[in-house]
Amino acid sequence: MNRHHPKRNRGFTLIELLVVIAIIAILIGLLLPAVQRVREAAARLQCQNHLKQLGLGLHNYHDSRDHLPPGRGVPVPMIFSTHAYLLPYIEQDNLGNQIYINQPPTDFTIGATSYDGSANRPIAETIVKIYLCPSDISSGRVPGLSTAGTSYAANAGSGLVDFGSLRRADGLFFLGSGTRLIAISDGLSNTLAFSERTLGDGSTAVPMDAITMGRRMRELPGVSDTPASACTGAAGTWNGERGGKWILGNYGNTLTNSAMIVNGLEADCMNMAQQKGRFSARSRHPGGINAVFADGSVRLIRDGITLTNWQAMATRATGEVVTIE
Repeated sequence: MNRHHPKRNRGFTLIELLVVIAIIAILIGLLLPAVQRVREAAARLQCQNHLKQLGLGLHNYHDSRDHLPPGRGVPVPMIFSTHAYLLPYIEQDNLGNQIYINQPPTDFTIGATSYDGSANRPIAETIVKIYLCPSDISSGRVPGLSTAGTSYAANAGSGLVDFGSLRRADGLFFLGSGTRLIAISDGLSNTLAFSERTLGDGSTAVPMDAITMGRRMRELPGVSDTPASACTGAAGTWNGERGGKWILGNYGNTLTNSAMIVNGLEADCMNMAQQKGRFSARSRHPGGINAVFADGSVRLIRDGITLTNWQAMATRATGEVVTIE
């Protein structure tokens, strides 16, 4: 007598399913860091390309004007940034031609005087991709601001002259500067032009960790100088709008110096009224920051570079020896 047994479809047991899930989780855990490394490598490469274009723009400007653009325009209130002057020389002619050069670049306040930048507001609010590092804040704006920001700051110098003053700086870009390449006696390949600096996060709270500290700066009151002792003291307020206005020529937005080590553990510090300060080049790349030099070359500056060497790279004509680290 034949007995017919119905076929049973065998599925996964609970243990088998758990094993499969565990294997998938392990594979994802192995793949994610690799994907993140690839993305960061691509972002760093694009960041370096942006800096390369800025370096070429500087030479195009110099070929046309026989000097580099100023770091901070004069007189007040026409304090446009190096970035604003560079627009026609980095294939941003349409945007550059719309600037009202005889009007304030954007809304800002100096002392008790506020300036109306409404004429240039549409320009100030326009994102310029070449001014942003892909590893920085993705929106290109400091939270809370309508203006467009920048991840790159022009080099004002070592930060050792008169507490980092923009009036007597020893770098390429400062108040009313028009540096000629022939005046860079330290050598074009040894002299810093632009470096990375992370955008602010818009917060005025006291930084609680290295990431938030790297996106805020201490702003000292009145007309006080900015020695290290004042910058690490209790005075002042926290400003999270760093880099928030690419069109404005000042330390808070488009200029920096090398008073502190790369990706330093001290907060950036400035006096807005005096335009003096101590700053650190910063990035979201692991291991260092990207920078472009006066000859147009782009390099990765590693976190371990000595402060003496970093400051030597920032000066234009002081005769220090720059070593490759």
